[in-house]
Amino acid sequence: MSAVLVGASAFPAYFIVTGVMEGALEQAWFMVVASFIVGAILAAGHVALLGLPLYALLSRRWRLRWWSAAIGGFLVGGLPYLVLLNNPGEYSQIGDTVLSEHGRYTAAGWYRLFEVSAWLGLIGALAGLAFWAALSWRREAPE
Repeated sequence: MSAVLVGASAFPAYFIVTGVMEGALEQAWFMVVASFIVGAILAAGHVALLGLPLYALLSRRWRLRWWSAAIGGFLVGGLPYLVLLNNPGEYSQIGDTVLSEHGRYTAAGWYRLFEVSAWLGLIGALAGLAFWAALSWRREAPE
């Protein structure tokens, strides 16, 4: 649950910060709520389909450490975007930047693909650290 909450909180936090910086926090609340709901659904899917099976598989052989949780979270957060959404389409463009043409990524398209995947991986790493912290706290809690 901790990994889902941290993963789902990343985009709402972004909207809150930008809303405060732009002085438009009241207008940002819809995006905060909507992105949390969508983020919770996506984060729960990542945790249930990838994170927990990965933990179950690897915990038999190795003890979970903070750095392995961060690496695992990074992979669980970033790789699905990189693998599943690696379809450039016939042509795509954002502003003046052409991301793909003739069914192939341009250099800017590859950069954008890896940039988004890295940001999602960072969110996953934070979620992995939250998972590790929750497990560590649970082990140390007196019964």
